[in-house]
Amino acid sequence: MDKVTQPLDQERLLTILNELNAKMSEMIQIHELRYSLLATRIQELETVNTSQRDQLFKRVEELEQFQREYETQQEYDRDRS
Repeated sequence: MDKVTQPLDQERLLTILNELNAKMSEMIQIHELRYSLLATRIQELETVNTSQRDQLFKRVEELEQFQREYETQQEYDRDRS
């Protein structure tokens, strides 16, 4: 260790502490922004999934109704012949 480090004076330490505090505040704000964006994206995806699920459920109901009507028509045609 040929390099001798001199102790920092109180003013320099305070400056470093303030810089670190400012950097931490900035990082916290970035983290909060990222969290907010992620939460918004998750909510958007849940909304899309709910909408798609509702559309699929409606389509299944329509297909089931069509199948019932088709089977009823087939039975009617068999009875007539």
